Amino acid sequence: MIPRMRLVLLLLVSAALPALAQVRPDAPLPSTLTRDLSKAAVALPNGLDGFPLGCDPVVNVKEGTLLVRIPAGQFILGSDRWPEEGGEAFAAVLDHDYYIAAHEITNAQYKRFVDATGHRPPVEHDTDGEPEPIWQGNSFPAEFANHPVSGVTWRDAVAYCEWAGLRLPTEPEWESAARGTDGRAFPWGDEWDPGRCRNATIEWTGTAAVYDFETGRSPWGIYNMAGNVAEWCQDGYNGGQDYDLYKAGNLSLRPPNPDLHVTRGGDWYTCEFDYMLRTSQRGCCAPGERHCHIGFRPAMTP
Repeated sequence: MIPRMRLVLLLLVSAALPALAQVRPDAPLPSTLTRDLSKAAVALPNGLDGFPLGCDPVVNVKEGTLLVRIPAGQFILGSDRWPEEGGEAFAAVLDHDYYIAAHEITNAQYKRFVDATGHRPPVEHDTDGEPEPIWQGNSFPAEFANHPVSGVTWRDAVAYCEWAGLRLPTEPEWESAARGTDGRAFPWGDEWDPGRCRNATIEWTGTAAVYDFETGRSPWGIYNMAGNVAEWCQDGYNGGQDYDLYKAGNLSLRPPNPDLHVTRGGDWYTCEFDYMLRTSQRGCCAPGERHCHIGFRPAMTP
């Protein structure tokens, strides 16, 4: 375990890291990306307010996802809540910049994918008693256009990302984007506040729009990394073995697991306790299952 004084010093140093991103010059973009935010599939409610300087928001031209650049560097991974989370908070280093979506993929975006490819729409759930899917056939009620798509398997999420020219985030990338560099317990800070995310500690009737909960954003300005829908990551889930490797400095993609894949972020339907919405909380699900509370957000390597 990191000694208290060492951890305090580590957090003070790492808290300065977002400022490093502010001096990053704009780099040329491939033709698949644009800095014209009017091309985004979902309009930002307050422009670039809340995004750190230098985070280089870009839009994926093909399907309109707004992506935020997270710089390489040190962050805090894991917690002492569960052995599967490493049994302690520890310093980790990502050796690459990456982009991650500012919001979860919406029903409207997913419909473009379904219409373009003939992929199966999310019209079924695999657990009895879950709310009925909002999709009927190849469509859904218009008021849910900017809500996150759910009822998608890990394989569905991978297929969407491949079509879009994106990928799912790795688990360490997801946690870094949710926690920032100061190791916070929730995307907004260390104190639980049920009004900052869609969660089951309050009785909700479904998902929220992807740009709701402005005050629940992560330090990088990213929305709904706690609650709304849990999000598939690229990695297979292997319990505490994953974090043994992370602690050893190996943050590479964990290999696919035919039985379980990582989900992160908690959700509106199953998370009845605040600890289930923490930035370090791990979830998992069979990669072929479809549930009302699981969706995804893409990532991309620059």
